[in-house]
Amino acid sequence: MFNHVIDIICDAFNFYYAGVFLTDPHQPQYALLRTGRGEIGRTMVEQGHKLEIADTSMIGWCISHRQARIAPDIGLDAVHTGSPLLPETRSEMALPLIVGDRVSGALTIQSAVENPFTDLDITSLQAMADLLAMAIENARLTTELDEARRELGRK
Repeated sequence: MFNHVIDIICDAFNFYYAGVFLTDPHQPQYALLRTGRGEIGRTMVEQGHKLEIADTSMIGWCISHRQARIAPDIGLDAVHTGSPLLPETRSEMALPLIVGDRVSGALTIQSAVENPFTDLDITSLQAMADLLAMAIENARLTTELDEARRELGRK
C-alpha cells in the first residue's frame, strides 16, 4: 500500500521523492523509513534509515510537534538536515500521520524546485496523509484483535 501511495504522490504532483516513516514501538525515540520512492528509497529502507523524533529533522519535528512542517527552501530551514542520497531536494514537506491522539509517523514529500507547494497541494497531501494514518491504525487494530483471538483460543 505504501509504495502505491508514494507513486501516486510523486507522479500526480510531479515531486522528486516521497517516503513514509513510522514510529518504532521497539525504539520509541525513532521513526523508521518504511518505504521511499525508487531505488534510493529501497536502498534507504534496506539500510534501516531512521530519524530521531526530535527537533533535529523535518520528520522528527513533525512527529514530536504533531503538525506539518513545510520548508519551501531547505537552505533557509533550520531543521532540515538533508540526505546525501537525495541531493536534488530543494524543498520538503513533512506531514504527520495522526488518528485521534496516536501519531504513527510522518509522510515526507520532496521537490527538486524551491517553493513548489501550493495551498491546494498541502490540503490534498494532508488529506492523503490522514487516510494513510487511518489505514495504518486499522491494520494495527486488526493485528491486536487477531492476537487477542489467538490468546483466547489458547485458554
